[in-house]
Amino acid sequence: MNRWFFLLILLAWVPASAQYPGWSQYTNGNFVSAILDDGDNLWLGTLGAGLIHYTKATGAKVIYNRASSGMPDDWVSTMVRDSSNRLWIATQRGVAMFDGTTWAVHDTFPNGSQIPVLTSMAASPDNSIWGVATGTSRYGVLKFDGQEWSRPADTSGFAPQIVTFSVAAAKDSTIWVGTEASYLTSFNGKKWNEGETGNAFWVGTDSEGSVWYANNPGTLYRTNSSNDTSYTLDIPTTGATRRILVLSPSQVVILGEIDVKSTTHHFTMFDGTKLTPYRNPRGMVLHCVAAGANGDLYFGTNKGLAKFHDGQWEFLELDLGDLPSNQLYDVLRIGSVVWIAGQGGLTRFDGTTWTTFDSSTIGISGQPVSLSRDGKGGFWVLTNEGASHFNGATWIAVPRATLIGTKALLHTITADASGTIWIGTGGGGVIKYNGTNVVRYSPPGLTGDVKSIAIDSAGNLWIGSVQSGIAVLVAATAQFQSLNQSNSKLPSNKVNAIIPDGADGVWIGTSVGMVRFSLLAQTTFQNAPLASPFIRSLRHAPDGALWLTTSSGLYRYDGQRWAGFTRENSGFVDIGAVDIGPDGDVWIATTASGLTRYDARIITGVQQQLPGPLPNVLDLR
Repeated sequence: MNRWFFLLILLAWVPASAQYPGWSQYTNGNFVSAILDDGDNLWLGTLGAGLIHYTKATGAKVIYNRASSGMPDDWVSTMVRDSSNRLWIATQRGVAMFDGTTWAVHDTFPNGSQIPVLTSMAASPDNSIWGVATGTSRYGVLKFDGQEWSRPADTSGFAPQIVTFSVAAAKDSTIWVGTEASYLTSFNGKKWNEGETGNAFWVGTDSEGSVWYANNPGTLYRTNSSNDTSYTLDIPTTGATRRILVLSPSQVVILGEIDVKSTTHHFTMFDGTKLTPYRNPRGMVLHCVAAGANGDLYFGTNKGLAKFHDGQWEFLELDLGDLPSNQLYDVLRIGSVVWIAGQGGLTRFDGTTWTTFDSSTIGISGQPVSLSRDGKGGFWVLTNEGASHFNGATWIAVPRATLIGTKALLHTITADASGTIWIGTGGGGVIKYNGTNVVRYSPPGLTGDVKSIAIDSAGNLWIGSVQSGIAVLVAATAQFQSLNQSNSKLPSNKVNAIIPDGADGVWIGTSVGMVRFSLLAQTTFQNAPLASPFIRSLRHAPDGALWLTTSSGLYRYDGQRWAGFTRENSGFVDIGAVDIGPDGDVWIATTASGLTRYDARIITGVQQQLPGPLPNVLDLR
């Protein structure tokens, strides 16, 4: 699908909601994944903040993201510029072209299927765009000819099925590909040549037509029509190449950590004669590189930019968001405060100030993976090292050793009305802790990771596994009842979310849709497939409406009708855990794109109303 947009410039950072009223996105945009030099400026691709036009002299930023421009996604994997000075930006949702005014998104093959996430791209002199998805052989080498994506074959119909790593275009339009087998593969428009040359993970070309390649930063290879040459550090090294940048036939930069005499270095420079390793004093991984006309090197890191000038380092902060990470696991809105569990720790957001708590504050180490209200204005946070309770003023930690004696992972936590907590673990186990005593359960027939637990109005405990369905601890009998595809109308044994339905049952989110289940009866069964029925999270709003996230969007059910918010009609960006505030605002802790907020009071932003019941909702009462 080719989609065209006209430019909207974002003048302020977060929240970003210009294109979709009511939607805001909060991210950590400091991870720079791609760089292109632009004279007095730089183009920066980030993992979470979209595309940034950065002024070198002042640090001023113009930000182009999904909420404010034609960017299809805010997660940029690589970029390239063609001979017409157009930018081609690879994201998780296709490739965007930006000519300074107009955006176009090219995200599908002619048959309508989605192109993969491209991790290396090259612009040929004929303005065709070439790309590969690192580490997979499913797609091989892809070409965009200005109209559509294809997998080009030679005159005999052959197209190599190779695991690709990188792609580069020579001045004669020959395409060179680095592969997992380290073979330097080429395509001249008529014939594919799967060569036997080794050490070719990452490739680049120069103005004289030579091809440069490497898979170890300590050795660089060059090949052209007349000879093959290699350059090697004169001391033993170990390491792996991440990228190479060919600036000229006498200047090549190789990214990748290498150990030289037990000291880690972060890039290697070829000056036309020899290789020299360099290290940055902060020890940060360098993910991408660009060079200015004056010879300055700019590196992308997970904390902004690093500039290398005449042997000196300067580190430039981008100040793009206060979330420690865009990889989030859970979210709770308690009063006016939002609590976020993520890869970088437990974060508190009061609408103005962001605060991330370290292990010394909450009393347990490890990444927070699950949150649960305690019913008294406080909440529990779970990491793999234990649980900790916050009552609004103080923290009380329960270490892992108190809860479990095995190596099973801790996945989810739920607090009941009495203050008892229930913890789901790997291998189908469940832990009950009432503040004094610990009871460990292994429900019969339940295997796999337990990632959802809920308690219905009758006190029945529902335990969901991502592998074997559900076990119910029936309050009346204190016995477990097993529910799965073989003995019930559960549509899938992969259960991702469970919440009480407000009556005598529960809502269950699975990998193939949603089911409403009661122990009292199983009568009606309806199942019309959704395009993307994978349900990640379920939550009730204060007004009683049910909200859920799927791999395709955010949905709301008010008991009569459904409203759908997708990437096409709203500011929805990614699947994640969802929670609803007392004022009706919806918060999504996404798996890779930071924190999303939707002001549900702006219901005019909905462009898709779905008749109830929603397809793939199974009512078993």
